[in-house]
Amino acid sequence: MKPKISVIIPVYNVENYLNYCIDSILLQTFTNFELLLIDDGSLDRSSIICDEYAEKDVRVRAFHKTNGGVSSARNLGIELSLGEWIVFIDSDDVIGADYLRNFNIDEYPNKDLYLIKGFEKGGDKKIFFSNAPTDLITVEDAITGLIGVNGLCLAVWGKMFKKTILNKYKIRFVDKLSFCEDLIFCFNYFKHINTVYVSDDCSYYYRQIENSLSNKIIDYRTVYKALKLHSIDYIYFQERYSDNFIINNYFASFILASGVLRIIEQIMNEVSISVKEKKKIIADCRKLIKQVVSPSKYIKRPIKQEIKLFAIMHLPYSGLELLYKMK
Repeated sequence: MKPKISVIIPVYNVENYLNYCIDSILLQTFTNFELLLIDDGSLDRSSIICDEYAEKDVRVRAFHKTNGGVSSARNLGIELSLGEWIVFIDSDDVIGADYLRNFNIDEYPNKDLYLIKGFEKGGDKKIFFSNAPTDLITVEDAITGLIGVNGLCLAVWGKMFKKTILNKYKIRFVDKLSFCEDLIFCFNYFKHINTVYVSDDCSYYYRQIENSLSNKIIDYRTVYKALKLHSIDYIYFQERYSDNFIINNYFASFILASGVLRIIEQIMNEVSISVKEKKKIIADCRKLIKQVVSPSKYIKRPIKQEIKLFAIMHLPYSGLELLYKMK
């Protein structure tokens, strides 16, 4: 009998945390699942740990590949999965015993997306609740709740995706993208669904590791690639939900604050990038601002961002260079 749920864990150099993660999954009260451990070329004992669990438990399957990043590992997991539903869990996190059961896929069958309402952040044990109401909600309410104040972050964990939708619309993670790959995947999925269920569960325990990718400086080329992809999402959802302040403000603010300003600050302080290349990057960022940020009637920005935005759009290169030297 095929499993109903496929749990996919991308694994890379997490020997200190992997056992806790896997054990929490194997203790689930919902038992009709398989666990796919995708070892992405680990250099520590992670690959051995994966094989040990696969030998001990028939629900566990371990696969090994050359290092290609978390997106390629997750994509391989999707391709190899046997379940109707896909759940992603990060290899350094753990889940409560009722985590899979509390998605309530038997009580509320045939929805396009299942969400948990919150999660617990390791360390300070603080709970973050989604603004989305519990139970059956619209796609617009789901997006608004996920990105609103105190909302769930747009990671792929905390969600259950329908495999038939992933395959029908060829939804996969962008290979070799290590910045915003989760949210680009989620928004691509949101384009093709109609029904959403949100449970009261908050038993995903997120662990933030000091040396994790989320805490590292991301190269400006990677950031720009993600922004270009996310700007396509913005255009689509801006047209679909043109009167939704939270959705429109999120996209415009994200692309500006987390993207363009981040790119400009990085390149202006990087001596290894030629002036010619810097000018080209600035020109590309100006196009993004005009395409995404300028048309938004919703965007709210702090005054410092307004000043920097004006400078990027109107100052010549020499003026920008002087501005960033003065910091």
